[in-house]
Amino acid sequence: MNAWEKRKLGEISPLRGGFAFKSSEFKDKGIPIIRISNIKSDGKVGGDFVYYHEQEVDQSYLLPQRAALLAMSGATTGKVAILHKQHEGKYYQNQRVGYFSKVKDASYSFISVLDCNNKVTT
Repeated sequence: MNAWEKRKLGEISPLRGGFAFKSSEFKDKGIPIIRISNIKSDGKVGGDFVYYHEQEVDQSYLLPQRAALLAMSGATTGKVAILHKQHEGKYYQNQRVGYFSKVKDASYSFISVLDCNNKVTT
């Protein structure tokens, strides 16, 4: 059995920034975009979503189920939420929303149980 090792979160799950989608191209239907306003104080992702047309190459801002997200600017800086997808489709990550990305040597299921009522520092 291996001993616990104290590590900074950014070492085991690097923070990835989102994409600057053009607000003039937001739609009523399509792929939901997770914005800072969708990161709620209760640790959930919700509220009113905006949508975008599906991109051919979207791996750099595609979010998986149970993604650990961080608000990275404004009055909401430091809020953390876990994405619980409401449907099987894609979700896109907007700018100023951080995603603690998966790495092969760390258990992401452990990372995604962050205490969402506390601020996270990387």
